Amino acid sequence: MTEDEIEKLGHLSRVSLSREDCHHFVGKLSQILNSFSVVRAIEVKHEAELMVPRTRSDLREDRHSGGCGQELALKNAPQKHDGHFRVPAVL
Repeated sequence: MTEDEIEKLGHLSRVSLSREDCHHFVGKLSQILNSFSVVRAIEVKHEAELMVPRTRSDLREDRHSGGCGQELALKNAPQKHDGHFRVPAVL
């Protein structure tokens, strides 16, 4: 990877990079890309199928189970108030 390529990546990513930053990342990104080539070179004899396309018939029917009820839902709540979970305010 060259400094110009790093600068172009920064521009496409909308990240402001100085020439010094580009110089710093040349070695790091080259090392990462070399790691990918090492992984790509590994010969795999038996690949497990990772994704199986699903159809609507594979899915179970949605069923309402009635839930667990308010009392059981709040049973282990660290803090509760008037039948609700109490959480810290987020500003």
